[in-house]
Amino acid sequence: MKYRAVVSLALAAALGAGLTACNYISPQRTADMYAASDGVHVTAGQIQVRNAMLLTDGEDTSKASLLASIVNHTNEAASITISIEGGASENVQLPENESIVKVGTTDGEKVELTGAEFKPGQTVKVTFTPNEGETASIDVPVLDGTLAEYSTLVPTSSASPSTSASPAPTETPATEEAPAEGAQG
Repeated sequence: MKYRAVVSLALAAALGAGLTACNYISPQRTADMYAASDGVHVTAGQIQVRNAMLLTDGEDTSKASLLASIVNHTNEAASITISIEGGASENVQLPENESIVKVGTTDGEKVELTGAEFKPGQTVKVTFTPNEGETASIDVPVLDGTLAEYSTLVPTSSASPSTSASPAPTETPATEEAPAEGAQG
C-alpha cells in the first residue's frame, strides 16, 4: 500500500515536471511583437510609424489616404517624406520630443498618395524617408471604407459630375394622375 502511494506521487511529480517543461522548448507567443490592428509598423531612423494603412473608396483606386501615427523620438523638429515607387511624395513635419502626429484622421494632416493602383485587400510598398537617419520601406495594406471607423477617412473622389450621374426622369407624375382620373370617372 505504501509502495503504491510512493509510485503515484513519483509519477505525478514526473508528469507535472514534463508538462511544465513545454514552456522551455516552445516559443513564448506573448513575447512576439506584432501589429494588433489593421495597419503595420516600421521604424525609419529615430522616427516610428505605427498602424500605417492606405484607405481608398474602392471605386477610384488611383489614390489612397495614408492613416498612421508618426512618432518623433528626437529632441529636434524633424520631417519625413512618404512616397511610393513612381508616385508623388508627401512631406510631414514632426515636432520634437516624442510628439505623435496623427496622419489621415479627421483632425490630422492629410496625406494622399497617387501613382499606383490601390485595390482593397492588396498591399503597396510605401517608403518612409526621415530628414536624418535610415530610410525604411514596408508593404502597407489597402483598405476601403466598408468598416464604419474608416468610412469618413477615405479620399474624396475628384471626378467631376457627368451628365450620366443626373437622375433619369421617372414615371411618377403619370402614376399620380391615374388615381385622380379613376376617382372622377
